[in-house]
Amino acid sequence: MTFLPVFCPEGDPVALDDTFQYVVLSALQWKDANLKAMTKAAKQRFAVLYNQPLEDRFMMETLEQAHIHGAMSSVKLVAVHKDEICLFLSDEVAAATLSAIESLWAPIRDLDLNRRLWVHFYCEHEVYSGRSDYPFWPEVKEILESNTLGIEHYKIPVLHDCAYEISQGDDPASHQHHVCQLPLADPAEIDVLF
Repeated sequence: MTFLPVFCPEGDPVALDDTFQYVVLSALQWKDANLKAMTKAAKQRFAVLYNQPLEDRFMMETLEQAHIHGAMSSVKLVAVHKDEICLFLSDEVAAATLSAIESLWAPIRDLDLNRRLWVHFYCEHEVYSGRSDYPFWPEVKEILESNTLGIEHYKIPVLHDCAYEISQGDDPASHQHHVCQLPLADPAEIDVLF
């Protein structure tokens, strides 16, 4: 599968049955599910459910444009159908945010490549409760239950000036989880430290 560079496949596509496949993608995200700017960038994982090859469709370009416009942060799963996408939003989305999310999708639908595109919004909770009117909600539920989707914060390594401790006799292995900030020194001195 070929994807646009903004999305990174998290693994190979998974076949659900003879009809559907899905793939989990990730992207850098700077907004939370309620469209608020985060202080640190995070990783967003979302699934794309499809029944025709994605590389033959305009849909990946549409999703890239949506991401660039900030319209993907609330999305956990995208179901792709002919001229139609169904967006399953995170349960974290507040009711007051829904109209803002819908308005972010308006310019996406107005793009030349999307003139006949229909966009439908669904809630993750509707799928788990079995009250969704999306006809393939059991497949969506299976994907949501078997994957960790949504926004994950990156684990930031500890920045620590390890050089002093190592020069005082600390075992370098005890600092293996630190990102050591070594002072600029002669390479021969660094060899002595380690």
